[in-house]
Amino acid sequence: MGDMLPARGMVVLISDLLHPIDDMIGHLRSLRAQRHDVLVFQISDPAEQTFPFDRTITLVDAEDGREQFAVPDAVRAGYLENRKRHFDAIRQACLSSEIDTDEFVCSEPLDRALHQFLHRRNRALLTTSRRFGRTGGV
Repeated sequence: MGDMLPARGMVVLISDLLHPIDDMIGHLRSLRAQRHDVLVFQISDPAEQTFPFDRTITLVDAEDGREQFAVPDAVRAGYLENRKRHFDAIRQACLSSEIDTDEFVCSEPLDRALHQFLHRRNRALLTTSRRFGRTGGV
């Protein structure tokens, strides 16, 4: 994808990030290698973050329609641990490649989430610039 973009652009990926880590990070690193500014937003449903279910459920894969029967009390801890491990690995890989990441929930308006993220990012960049004695715009 990077070869189709103009030099030194900004690429914003908005995804649930439920993909194999190696492939995804490889593509993101390729964009960074081409000097693009890469931002990754993980979008989640609030229920994905806490697995609040209290009755037996059938989960349906949105992409292929496969169904998975689950007893919440039996799978909650393992699900949350696997989810944490997966997203921690993505965040670590992004951090090591100078790719900014953030997570927001689908119940939050996208424009608000983007505004808050970019505000925090700009504040961090300004703080870093001041710490190293740089002046001027970011």
